[in-house]
Amino acid sequence: MNKRIFISAGEVSGDLQGSLLVSQIKKLDPSIEFYGFGGRFLEDASVKIIHDFTHRSSVGFIESIPYIFDHYSIMRNFIEYLKKEENRPALCILIDNQGFNLELGKRLKKLNIPTVYYFPPPISIWGKFNAKKIVKSIDYFLIPFFADYQEYLKFTEKVYFFGHPFFDKEYLEEKLQEKPPENAYYDSYYFMLPGSRMQEISTLLPMFLEVADYIYKKYSISAYLPVANMQFEPYIREMVGGRKHVMMLDKCYYSLYKNARFALMASGSATLEALLLNIPHIICYKVSALTFFIGKLMVKTNHVGMSNILAGEEIAPELLQGKCNVKEMEKRVEQLFDPEFRLNIVQKLSRVSSEIDGINKSSSLVNY
Repeated sequence: MNKRIFISAGEVSGDLQGSLLVSQIKKLDPSIEFYGFGGRFLEDASVKIIHDFTHRSSVGFIESIPYIFDHYSIMRNFIEYLKKEENRPALCILIDNQGFNLELGKRLKKLNIPTVYYFPPPISIWGKFNAKKIVKSIDYFLIPFFADYQEYLKFTEKVYFFGHPFFDKEYLEEKLQEKPPENAYYDSYYFMLPGSRMQEISTLLPMFLEVADYIYKKYSISAYLPVANMQFEPYIREMVGGRKHVMMLDKCYYSLYKNARFALMASGSATLEALLLNIPHIICYKVSALTFFIGKLMVKTNHVGMSNILAGEEIAPELLQGKCNVKEMEKRVEQLFDPEFRLNIVQKLSRVSSEIDGINKSSSLVNY
């Protein structure tokens, strides 16, 4: 009996979500063999990594061009590999990374290999223009957000809602028990999360560091800087330089993060973690003008941060494009030093996270 499952996660967030899913499946059947595309999180979950291109992911149309031929070559070689019967998996799980995984799903369909899309394209945000094509190439969908579940149901019955793993009580308990490095000694601090992609880090981190210098000089408050993708650690360390008020971490330790005064971050899954822990946060993002223009035409929501999208209002300031600058960041940070203002934000975050927790069923995901 074939008990091999292939995982395709081309980004750090998908790598993390995939590792959580694999760990749960292995509790049911330790004999299942996992292999695929991913990074350090899937590797830590005992998945055999055949290619890691998490450091070559991007957001945007122009921004993706440098990686197109590389990704195409990886996909072509993989499909040839699967054509040999001994290499075929019983199932392929595609996670996020729609630019790569949607095309991979089409090719797997031609080989009659069953597919499950975990964290599929959020059509409630991007619109339904491509939904019919998506459901034709994928066999099953596992949806983390209820709004997307309702939209996908209009196109297929093979869709299941289980909530988001970040809001699973077991996951939260495990994350809170992780011990940070012994030298993580700041008494009063905040977090800087400049993203997992090089385009995000190279754009946002220089500004974040300027803000860090300002905050330390005025308030004597330091910053923790988790490194989302360790392949960029040398680059980040060089940028941080000799700053004693910025400490790099190998991951985001919840035992530290939960007590952060606030977080300065790129848009992405980090906003959900801030929502989960009720941490006031400021969302920053900048892409090419063309990407932003096309994105504005496609996106069907008024916000880009998932914490704001789920809340239905802007709880966390979104500093995008021209507003994504040091002065605007400092201005927003200053607001969070007002106790009444900060308390109001925390209360709103708590309300939204409680609502999500009330419908979350991610712990039952593996029973699917």
